[in-house]
Amino acid sequence: MKIAITGMGHVGNAMAAHLGRDHELVTFDVKDGGAYPSEEVATCALEFICVGTPMNDDGSCDLSQVESAIRQSTAPLSVLKSTVPPGTTVSLRERFGRNLIFSPEYFGEGSHSSKYWDDHTGVPFTILGGDPDVTAQVETVVREIYPEPHEIFRCGSTEAELTKYMENSYLAVKVGFVNEFYELAQALGISWDDTRYGWLLDPRIGDSHTTVFPDNRGWGGRC
Repeated sequence: MKIAITGMGHVGNAMAAHLGRDHELVTFDVKDGGAYPSEEVATCALEFICVGTPMNDDGSCDLSQVESAIRQSTAPLSVLKSTVPPGTTVSLRERFGRNLIFSPEYFGEGSHSSKYWDDHTGVPFTILGGDPDVTAQVETVVREIYPEPHEIFRCGSTEAELTKYMENSYLAVKVGFVNEFYELAQALGISWDDTRYGWLLDPRIGDSHTTVFPDNRGWGGRC
């Protein structure tokens, strides 16, 4: 299968390293110079857009690279991997008339991420957010890349975008929380490693206790 990747940063390069093992790739990055390979991309099954979304001076998300990539795209299907604010995919799809969906990325960048997913081979799921007809087409292609038991979850693009922000925000909160308790251990003159290890023995520290029950918000009981 022939696949295009636009944006060869951390995400794009990691995807290329994995997909290039079994598929023909067409890659492009503006920093490398040269013209966008429109004729080649047009013959690809889909194009993954992995360009940067840096922060503007006012804290907002700079979408100029994303807009440029989608404007020039000639692929029959475009899959946006760049993290963007909720509602972006709907807006871009309406503006540019592309078969565009959003699919958040979940492998980390850094030594402590490799324990989980440092490339695409370990991530057990893919989220496809967008119009149902388009996500169904993309799912057919993605299934050739990731066979069973890889889970593919389809939803709206805005839900997928908010899911990514929720994941990022949760991990940021977790990092801040852990750092606070590290400071407490230091202040008490006790072992942080022992404190952390004991904390992680509780399996609930994983993904449990994250479900929201609309009719019974918050927590209760003896604890």
